[in-house]
Amino acid sequence: MVVVISGGGRNLQALLDHCVAGHIPARVAGVVSNRADAGGLAYAAGLAVHAVVPRAWADAIVAIGVFGVVYLGIMAAMKVPEVDGIVRRVLRRR
Repeated sequence: MVVVISGGGRNLQALLDHCVAGHIPARVAGVVSNRADAGGLAYAAGLAVHAVVPRAWADAIVAIGVFGVVYLGIMAAMKVPEVDGIVRRVLRRR
């Protein structure tokens, strides 16, 4: 999955920890952010990372090539129709 963030990354770190521990049967393939200085990007070491303007997010998600997208704390960043046809599942977490 790709995780979309814009801030400090606490939710991203929790998600990564749960995936590693086997509590979530998924793998985070990449992180996309609308801010190049988002603190959460530090948790993305070893992953595909894209810091892009919102209109380019769909292109970044396609470049990573995933099954699902998780929005963590960034609710209005991208409308679901923008990723319709790109991914099969979209999850939003406030």
